[in-house]
Amino acid sequence: KRVAKLDASSSGTAVAAATSFDGYAFASLLQSKWGAELDVDFRPVTSLQNTGIYVAVMPIPFGSRRCRHRTREEYLSHLQGVI
Repeated sequence: KRVAKLDASSSGTAVAAATSFDGYAFASLLQSKWGAELDVDFRPVTSLQNTGIYVAVMPIPFGSRRCRHRTREEYLSHLQGVI
């Protein structure tokens, strides 16, 4: 998929306009920003008459016992699906 811009300003990492961004790049961004490949989830949120997206970055690094993904491929597939 194409993204206009994704900015991780605290780490100085940015994905420039019209670059390819996939599950691998997202895992890299998580690694550079938080020091681990963390799990993420997006949920639609509706409050009053506004809708939005809630992004949960869960403090569960890939490979830990609490991680819901059994393999790296499964983890990257999840990140690809999120994007």
